[in-house]
Order: sequence, then structure tokens, then C-alpha cells
Amino acid sequence: ERTPFNNSFEVRLDDFSRAEARTFLPGLARSGKDPEALLDAVLSWTAGHPALTQRVCYHLARQRSDARKEPEQERVDALILELFLSGGRINDPILLDAERRFAGDRPDARIPVMLHLYRRLLDGEDVPADGNNPRQFGLRIAGLAAERVEDGRALLRTRSRIFAGVFNHAWVEEKLARRFLTEPLQIWKDS
Repeated sequence: ERTPFNNSFEVRLDDFSRAEARTFLPGLARSGKDPEALLDAVLSWTAGHPALTQRVCYHLARQRSDARKEPEQERVDALILELFLSGGRINDPILLDAERRFAGDRPDARIPVMLHLYRRLLDGEDVPADGNNPRQFGLRIAGLAAERVEDGRALLRTRSRIFAGVFNHAWVEEKLARRFLTEPLQIWKDS
């Protein structure tokens, strides 16, 4: 698909580092006994994704006072389940955008290849990051994958535990099966 952005250059926007995410500590200090533990629990799920990190911290700061008595990790786990894992592909605009990019009715031959690549990432396979690879770019722009540096190597990894939980193996298999059925039907309709 053509957009005005096809003739541009990449501006790299990295996820929040632990140091950058510390700016959320004053708000988290009012919402629990141990704001550092809350932030660690949030980052364990979001991997520093700016919008998801901010949203989780916002909701933690607004929680009822009785919810604040639970251990920090349990609070964050329950909030992640509520906000993202039980309906995020429908209710969260970021996850909904990623879902739309892999809709079964989109006639894009790269989608099955991206789904197979994403399955490899879910399996924990080391995939060297290649900024010129259109399939990797597709996964990165959808938010499903990110480049991470590990042991001096740039690797493609699942973006976060939230994305891996929402867009899991079952989702990949469903998308591949649906494409297997809809693509021949679409070709027949177009003919």
C-alpha cells in the first residue's frame, strides 16, 4: 500500500529504558508500597513500549485503595489481564491496529511469510535483525517484533510479553488457517 511515508527515511524510536521509565515513579509512589517493584513488574510485561507502559502506570495510579494491598506483581498481572489479555485485540487501539494488519481479507502475499517468521520468534528462535528485510519491517511496524541487542548481536524478538500473550501461537495458527481458506476464495471471486 502506498502512503506519503514510503518516500522517507527511518527515525528510530526505541522503547523506554529502565532509566527513562523511572519518570513514572512519582505517580507509582502514590499507588503502592514499593514503586520500584511496581515499575519492574510493568516493564516485565511492556518491555518499555511507551504507550503500553504509560497506560499501565496510569491505571495503577488510579486503582482503588483496597487493590493496593496486593503484592505488586499480582496487581500488575491482574491489570494486564484486564486491559490487554482478555480482549485487547478488540478494545486496545494499539493491539487492534496490529490485528488489522493481519486481517484475512488483505491480499498481501507477505502476510503468511510474516506469520511464519513471527511463529519462530514466539518459539524463541534467534533471528538476526535485518533492517532491510520487508517481512521483519512488517512485524516491527505492526508492533509484534522489535530489534534487541543481546551479547553484541542485533536480534529480532517479540516486542513484549503483552504482544506475545495476545498474538500467541493460537492466533498465528488461526490467521494462517483463515488465509488458507480465504485466499483461494478471493482469487476465485476476482476472476
